[in-house]
Amino acid sequence: MQQSVESSLTGETLTVRSLLESSAHIGHPTKRWHPNMRPYIYAKRGGVHIINPARTLQQLELASRFLSALAARGGNILMVGTKKQAQETIADEAIRSESHFINRRWLGGLMTNFQTIQERVDFLVRMQERKAKGEPLGHTKREELLATGEMNRLDNYLGGIKNMTRLPDAIFIVDIEKEKNAIAEAQRLGIPIIAIVDTNSDPSQVDYPIPSNDDSVRAIRLIAHRLASAILEGRAQYKRSEEERLAEVAEIEKQEAEARASAQAAAAARLARARAEAIEADESEDDSDSNA
Repeated sequence: MQQSVESSLTGETLTVRSLLESSAHIGHPTKRWHPNMRPYIYAKRGGVHIINPARTLQQLELASRFLSALAARGGNILMVGTKKQAQETIADEAIRSESHFINRRWLGGLMTNFQTIQERVDFLVRMQERKAKGEPLGHTKREELLATGEMNRLDNYLGGIKNMTRLPDAIFIVDIEKEKNAIAEAQRLGIPIIAIVDTNSDPSQVDYPIPSNDDSVRAIRLIAHRLASAILEGRAQYKRSEEERLAEVAEIEKQEAEARASAQAAAAARLARARAEAIEADESEDDSDSNA
């Protein structure tokens, strides 16, 4: 039985005990369950399903490896959790791992109508830039207030994706029942889904289900923190790979520059010799004429 999951970058260890202490194992009442969650359920206690924490660790490790490998290839991840228990954690861990996030409200078409959403994001960025420069957002006080209110509203909904210039390569979701629209859009676009799945949900809807209590703030934070650390591991590997690639490119460019300089020097030497030979030939011809 797997007892812990450790982050090689940070040295953090997530254990069965820490999951139990966070109430990650406490599912929904037995009358509110989905049969597809059966493999992840350990027992029934007091009319409540108990999630097997060993399976939680196992699935978390699979999801962590996937996200780390994705980040190592330069992939970008979108974290979604709009329920009150997840909002702060999603923002904190997304920012820490340089990921994108939605933690207030999922706007319909956010991914399937990405171009339109991007137009609103661009509008938000322009308004914030004007505000930062001290430029007015309206001609009158009323227009200024309305524009500021619109800017704040957009930032509340879209502030976490201001730097997302393309569709995410994967999406992490807390509570797939609440985020059905996000699930539907990701499925339609073929975007891999990692999600915390409670006993009342269907894990077959997502690619990497992590069985856990999705109402416990501590459980959400534990899992999101581990996934964010996995993303950071991948980003560190990507950075090293990029540095190595750039070093190789620089070395190739250096060798090419040296080769060009050598070729140019050789060409210049040949030209100089040819000119010297031509001058010598002219002088010899002049001497011959004089003797004649």
